[in-house]
Amino acid sequence: MPALISTQAEDTSMKLLSSLIITLALAAPLLAQTPVPIQNVAEAQAKQELNEAARAYREGNFADAQAHSERALQLDPQNKTAPMFVARTIHAQYKPGVFTPENVAKAREAIVAYQRILDRVPGDEEAYKAIAYLYGAIKEEELLRAWILQRASDVSMPNDKRCTAF
Repeated sequence: MPALISTQAEDTSMKLLSSLIITLALAAPLLAQTPVPIQNVAEAQAKQELNEAARAYREGNFADAQAHSERALQLDPQNKTAPMFVARTIHAQYKPGVFTPENVAKAREAIVAYQRILDRVPGDEEAYKAIAYLYGAIKEEELLRAWILQRASDVSMPNDKRCTAF
């Protein structure tokens, strides 16, 4: 009799295991088709674009890096890294000491990109200093002076940041 109970228990276990396997096999395709939230897809694509931007930047392909950075920002406008990538890749295309209209326009484009960063994060030192550098590099002395005075006069800035403006 114990052998009969053991065989019945094994038989029940096998049926249960088979049912579980069949259920999983049928459910797997449905689970695979469950849509991933669009935000996660966009974030993942933006991250991939930033990786491509970094690769292109390291290779010296700054225009390609800019395109990838801008695409990342389009995919994920809340990404905290993408605006700096955009600004840096534009800045990298500027050639110091070359005063052609195209090169000066590139410096101005970088200034605008850095200003967008400051719109998001007013105390970003890298963006502030890059703008000051670019104004000086393209010999925009009046704009540089106004930029520095604006920072020095901004009471919302800590005193150490205001005094280094001078």
